[in-house]
Amino acid sequence: MPKKQHTEEQIIAALRQYEAGDKTVDICRKLGVSQAHVLHVETAVRGAGGAGTARVAIASRGKWTAEEDRRRSDAGPADPAGDCVKKAVKPRHRRRLARWAQETYQISERRSARIVGMAWTTLRYTSCRPLQEALRSRLRELAATHVRYGYRRLTVLLRREGWAVNAKRVYRLYDEGKLRVRSVERKKISRRQRVMQGPASGPNQCWSADFVSDKLADGRSYRILTVVDQFTRECVALEADRSLHGTHVVAALKRAIEERGTAPRSITVDNGSEFTGRALEVWAIQHGVQLCFIRPGRPVENGFIESFNGLHG
Repeated sequence: MPKKQHTEEQIIAALRQYEAGDKTVDICRKLGVSQAHVLHVETAVRGAGGAGTARVAIASRGKWTAEEDRRRSDAGPADPAGDCVKKAVKPRHRRRLARWAQETYQISERRSARIVGMAWTTLRYTSCRPLQEALRSRLRELAATHVRYGYRRLTVLLRREGWAVNAKRVYRLYDEGKLRVRSVERKKISRRQRVMQGPASGPNQCWSADFVSDKLADGRSYRILTVVDQFTRECVALEADRSLHGTHVVAALKRAIEERGTAPRSITVDNGSEFTGRALEVWAIQHGVQLCFIRPGRPVENGFIESFNGLHG
C-alpha cells in the first residue's frame, strides 16, 4: 500500500486543532498518524519558537503516513471518507493559514508565506476591484422581486436592462450577497422574504390574474383567463379557450391595455407556467409592468381574483 502524504496546510491545521484543545486521538485518526509523531512535531515547533520548524521536522522524519498507526489495535481505515482536512488551494485560504501562523508563532511575514507555499506578494495583495454597489443593489432588488429565479435568469434580466455583465460576474455577486434560495426538496418553497407591494390607490394600477377550468357536456375541458382591477373590482379581461399558454396571456393583456388606454403598474399572479414563462416576462419588461408572484400554496395572497372566480365560478 503506497504511503499517504500530507500537505503542510493539513499539518498546520492539525496543529491548530491540537492547540484548540481537541483530543490527540481524534486528530491522529483523521490524519492517519501516530500520537507520538504529532507530539514530536508539536514539540519541535514550540522548541524553535516558530512554525517554520515544522518544515524541518517533517523533512527530517518524513511525511506523515498511515503506516505508523497500523500497530494500534483500534486502528481504523487510513483515509475514511469525508474525514480528511481539506487542502488549502485558493489564495484566500492560504492567506488565512499564513496569518494564523504569523500571529500564533510570532514569525515574519515572509516565513509564514514560505510555510504555506505562496509568494509574499500574494500574501500582501489587496484587491483593487471596484465594489459595483449599483449592480449589487439592482441584483438584490431583482432577487427580492423574482424570488424563484436563479443567477442565470437574473443575468438575463440585467442584460435586458442594459447592464454589461456575464453569468460569472453575476454568480460571484449573487454568492457574496447570500441570495441563494434554500428550498425544501420537491416542494420549491422559497425561503427568502418577498417584497410586499402596496395597495392600489386608483384604477388601472394593480391587476390580478388567474385561471379557472371546467368541462363541457362531452367531457372536453376548457380554461378561462380572468383579469381583475384590484381597485374597482372590474373584470379587465376574460379569455376562454381549450388551451391557454403564455402567448395567449400576453395577447389578452395587450387587448385589455388597448381598451383601457394604459398599462397597469403591477399584476399579481400565481406561479403557474403560463405566468412564469419567458413570453409574459419579456412583455412585462417591455411595458414596465411588475409581475408580483404569490407564495406557492398561498392563494389568499391573491384574494381579489380568488373572490371574483369564486363568486362567478
